[in-house]
Amino acid sequence: AILQFDGEYARYAAAHQWHPQQVAQWLDNGHYEIRLPYSDGRELLKDILGYGAHAKVIAPDSLRQAVKTTITAMKAHYDAAD
Repeated sequence: AILQFDGEYARYAAAHQWHPQQVAQWLDNGHYEIRLPYSDGRELLKDILGYGAHAKVIAPDSLRQAVKTTITAMKAHYDAAD
């Protein structure tokens, strides 16, 4: 997976050991990018969502879609009338 983090949350992501084989770098725009293997998309999805709007999945598309689907479902909970 390729993930990017912005703002103050980039520092938190940089301090976190995501995977022993991760490769990470600071980008010219101040974002922090991590490339890592993963086997359980559910676990990684949970970690990504914890960073809210400060995390972005660059690849793979399947993980990116899983984040989008989860966010849409979450939004529906708050849009629904009580």
